[in-house]
Amino acid sequence: MLALSLVAALASPAGACDSTRARWPNAPGDPLRAWIQPADGSGPGVMTDYDAVRRAFLSWNAVFLPVRFAFTADSAIADVRVRWIARFDRPMSGNTECVLTDDNWILRADVVLAIARFDGRRLDTHEMHGLALHEIGHAIGLVHQPKGVMAATTRVRELTAADRTAARRLYGLP
Repeated sequence: MLALSLVAALASPAGACDSTRARWPNAPGDPLRAWIQPADGSGPGVMTDYDAVRRAFLSWNAVFLPVRFAFTADSAIADVRVRWIARFDRPMSGNTECVLTDDNWILRADVVLAIARFDGRRLDTHEMHGLALHEIGHAIGLVHQPKGVMAATTRVRELTAADRTAARRLYGLP
């Protein structure tokens, strides 16, 4: 099985999701609103890709962090937006950009997922799920880790104990 090259970067001048200790405010109550670009039926597997990403959000919800996700059909009100591209023009399969405050609170996250790898091979459902887990991890503020779904290049397709621990530690900070 070939490893996916997963890269997260930030366009915001305030800081990067995968290079600073950024996170969403620990505010109990309303969940973060997640929008996934609707599947348009323009090719085989598009609906399974959508479902794989939806399941990835639900997997992060199961970690029971102070932040959780609910889905919205309105991209304008979404806190986390996921959209698709055919493929990146460099060896990567996903990208997450966060808008941060000067104090490193995440205000919004935009995730881009490639349907195909740089070499043109389409990601299968398991790869898309793993990719979405990784990029949503960046969207909640996690940095690259040596192992697990948050490794920079990963073959992991499910959250590991290390991923859950890293998220709980990040949200356990004062």
